[in-house]
Formats: sequence, structure tokens, C-alpha cells
Amino acid sequence: MIITRKIAASAVCIAAVLGATTLAQAQTRPASAAPASASQPVGAAEVFARWDKDHNKTLSPEEFKAGWDEVQANLLVYKLHENFVAMDTNKDGTVTKAEADQALAQFQSMRGGDNGGRGGGRMQRMIDEAFAGAPSLTLQQFEAQALARFDAADLNHDGVVTAAERQQARGQQSAPAPQATPTAPQ
Repeated sequence: MIITRKIAASAVCIAAVLGATTLAQAQTRPASAAPASASQPVGAAEVFARWDKDHNKTLSPEEFKAGWDEVQANLLVYKLHENFVAMDTNKDGTVTKAEADQALAQFQSMRGGDNGGRGGGRMQRMIDEAFAGAPSLTLQQFEAQALARFDAADLNHDGVVTAAERQQARGQQSAPAPQATPTAPQ
């Protein structure tokens, strides 16, 4: 894998912008609302220094990949947090099924419906499953459920869900449960 200096510099700048955006957005909220695990670099130099694990002032392909993976993971946590905050309409630190259903209805109305049925009601099923055992969820429960869904889809447990894994995991979820065959009395 060849990473040119221009590609690496662009990626480090993108990571810095994402981090600075995260920092700016976190500063406009109360401290208790900021995601605990989001790292918040303020510039390209800080991002580069954090990615340069051997401190030789160059990024190897491995360092670059590890750094980029960190950015993606932090962005995922940030998005999960933002989704939770958006659904928590009464700002009590929990999301009820009614709040989640309302958020789904708003999302579908913005998109013009449920995408012509192509989603197969997947989002509604996820909400129903999430609230099957409790009337409300905390942020920690919400994140744990999302990470459990990710782990279930990551069939080879490499920390990456490919399109093929996602398709296979969806097939396993929608497949009917095997029926037990009755045994004849002996």
C-alpha cells in the first residue's frame, strides 16, 4: 500500500477538522452532554503527532491506518451520542420507546416515507428490539446495544464490518428460526 504525502496530509487535515468540529460542538453543550470517549484534537500537527507512534516524524502505512481507524471509531461514538441526544426530547438522560418512535416518524417524514419499503421496517424492528426489555434506555445502554449489533455483524471479529458481512448478518436476522421436529413416542 502506497500512501503519498498529499493523501496522508489530506487525511490528517480531515481528521483535524473532524476533531476541531467535535471540540467546537462539545463546547456549545454542557460538559455532561459531551461523549466521554471522543478525543478532540485541535489541529493537524496534534493529530499527526498522535498518529506518529514511533515519533520519527513520518507516518508508516500502519500508523496511518491505525490513526484513520481511530478517527472513524470516534466519529461513530460521536454520532451515536448525537442520535441519543436528539431522541431525548425531554432531556432527562433517557430515551423512551415513544421518543424513539417519534424520532423515527420525523426521520421518515423528512425522507418522504420509509424508503418505499426497501428498509423492510428494519429501523422499527431495531426500536422494538431495543425496548423489548425496558421502557427506556440510558446513553450507556444505547451505546452498548449499538456496539453489540456491530459485534454481531462483524462475523470474523476483525473490527470491520464489510458489505458482505452486513448482508450475511441481515440474512441471519431475517431467517426464520428452525422448527424442532416432533419425535415419535417410544
